[in-house]
Amino acid sequence: MKPDDNFSDRVFSLAELLTDPPSVVINQNKYTTFTNFLPIDQSDKNSIVFCSQIDRQGFDTITNTNANIVLAHVDLYNLFRKDFDDIHKTILFYKNPKLAFIRILNQCYALKAEAVIDESAKIHPAAKIASNISIGAFAVIGKCEIGVNSSIGANTIIYDETKIGENVKIGSSCNIGSEGFGFVKDDRGNLISFPHIGGVIIEDDVEIFPFCDVSRGSLTNTIIRKGAKLSFQVHIAHNCDIGKNCILTAAARVAGSAIINENCVLGNGSIVRDKVIVGKNVNIGAGAVVVKDIPDNVTIVGNPAEEIEQYKKMRRHFKKYFK
Repeated sequence: MKPDDNFSDRVFSLAELLTDPPSVVINQNKYTTFTNFLPIDQSDKNSIVFCSQIDRQGFDTITNTNANIVLAHVDLYNLFRKDFDDIHKTILFYKNPKLAFIRILNQCYALKAEAVIDESAKIHPAAKIASNISIGAFAVIGKCEIGVNSSIGANTIIYDETKIGENVKIGSSCNIGSEGFGFVKDDRGNLISFPHIGGVIIEDDVEIFPFCDVSRGSLTNTIIRKGAKLSFQVHIAHNCDIGKNCILTAAARVAGSAIINENCVLGNGSIVRDKVIVGKNVNIGAGAVVVKDIPDNVTIVGNPAEEIEQYKKMRRHFKKYFK
């Protein structure tokens, strides 16, 4: 579905879309349907909106919105419980109203989305394409596998020996599974290419935004694990292993055979050197250059990257002697 499509041509039932039960509901049966999603300060009576604020301003925002259905923070209800008696909207209270809103929005997009394979796409006859697949204009699909409910953007190339799971989204102009960059010098100093005969495995629920590059493995596979998200212009080199639910923001670079364990966040323009192992739940700051293994549950910044507290000590030391 196009990003500028709206929902005005369909009425959605709130009850059918609630995957998570709210902690508290006010006026549950007063307003039960909606047609669109808008910011809370730009809404109309047919909108569903959310408010994460937990203060008087949040209460006033809910009071003044034109939307008839609001998802709000349960702590706001606890603070202003009596005041909500005078509000004639349907309000559902959650610990994380934004997350509940996003889940409803995703379900509505799924209801409207149509699987289309553009006639200009080139697909290898031996490719294994599951049902409900979208493939954009001028995409090239090699001898690979693509799981159900996945989509491939326009002008993207998926090379042979790539396995893509279910519910995977790959944006436009991506390069998935091309040969990695590897050379060895011979006795005369000539560069001899290392043939890359591995593949790429992209597990379920991965999202890869436009202009990303994922190189195939040299002898084994490059792996992007379940739920990982790659923003624009991310590069993943050969034999890398990107863990579950990792977030790689714009222009992050991961060099060959590096391992990024689950739930890590790589900031814009950050670089992870080849063969480095990054632990679980690590936050890597924007522009950081990681040149050594990193333990679990830390934040690292700088070039070369250090744990943030160590980096602050170094900064104080340099300021002391270089005023």
